Amino acid sequence: MQSKYPGREVITIFRVFIGIRLLVALNSAALIYLRPGTRFQLFETSALVAIGETLLLLVYLSLPWLQQRMQAWYLPVALAGATLGPLVENMLLLRELIQMATLAPASQPLFTVEFGRQLFLAGQFQLSILLLVPLILVSWLYSFRVTVLYVLASALFDTAIPLLFSGGNDFNLFRFTGEGALRSLIFLFMGYLINRLVTAQKRQNEELAEANRRLADYATTLEQLAISHERNRLAREFHDTLAHTLSALAVQLEAVEALQQTQPEKARAMLHQSLDMTRNGLNETRRAIQALRAAPLEDLGLRGAVEALARSHAERFNWQLHLELPEELGGLSHEIEHSLYRIIEEALRNVGQHAGARRVDLSLKREGARLELILQDDGRGFEDHPGASDGRFGLMGMRERAAGMGATLQIISAPGRGTRLELALEVKK
Repeated sequence: MQSKYPGREVITIFRVFIGIRLLVALNSAALIYLRPGTRFQLFETSALVAIGETLLLLVYLSLPWLQQRMQAWYLPVALAGATLGPLVENMLLLRELIQMATLAPASQPLFTVEFGRQLFLAGQFQLSILLLVPLILVSWLYSFRVTVLYVLASALFDTAIPLLFSGGNDFNLFRFTGEGALRSLIFLFMGYLINRLVTAQKRQNEELAEANRRLADYATTLEQLAISHERNRLAREFHDTLAHTLSALAVQLEAVEALQQTQPEKARAMLHQSLDMTRNGLNETRRAIQALRAAPLEDLGLRGAVEALARSHAERFNWQLHLELPEELGGLSHEIEHSLYRIIEEALRNVGQHAGARRVDLSLKREGARLELILQDDGRGFEDHPGASDGRFGLMGMRERAAGMGATLQIISAPGRGTRLELALEVKK
């Protein structure tokens, strides 16, 4: 048998139980000595034993160093003491009862058969109550096999020992074995019930721990995906700002180097263009960094952030802007709002840098659970065929964000006919 190391709560409960037993035993002893008589003398020996046994157990359960030294055997010893004590007390009471029944009524006029029967029933009831707490602890902490052994050992001791001084009386034999068997059956059922409940609780705790572990793994995966998405977004941001500027600047400087000897004036003009391009690239890079650091959604909400973003781009690229935004877009999660904002931001940036548009129409609608985004420009457009977006980080990023939130995204474009972006999303309630 492998016993468990007792927890502080178990020892505390056990200590309180033994303390209550000690108080009851002291009260019984006081009653015996304050009211002397034949009836109360029956309880004198068992009361003294109860005081000694509970006092010893209380001291035992109050020594932390002893618990640390005995470890796994500390609680089984206490349970054995809490079980044997009441059994011994009940045995002493029954011995006195049988002796007085043998001598009555000649030498014990106060003793009657009815009084003896009441004492016997009271003793058996008290024994069942006193053994109940140790039974609960055994069933709670150990397997059902250990509980069965505990109940059988208690029943054997409770029945066999009193039979030694029952005088061979058939009635006493039936009475002792019957009471012991009935109590054992009740204890076995209670032990089985408690053990099943504890087993179910352990299984639920294990399932909960496994679910927490899976949730932690899922959270880690989400965190890694978020990091990956953020890296992709940073790649797109710097591709559209710093990378474009540096690549164009490299071409300009190569041309300046080639024309420096033969056409110095043209080379000087191209150098000035390179300086202007560098300043514009620096401003774009600063704007991108500021956009990364700012929190427009938290400050303005989705509608306000989209409106501010669209008007800022319209002013910067000199568009004629038409906005159609609802007053409320409630019920959207932070992840959906962020993805929508970044898709609109990327689309407006592409229009400004590549389309050469003069008019931009932006519409965001919500009807029930369906959310629709439409962005139309009258720019130069591009070839719309499978693989046309290969190498275009902006389009790739928008499609990734749309797929990430479960939306459908269509980009319809043709050379000279502008571009139309359509996004549809079913918002889960």
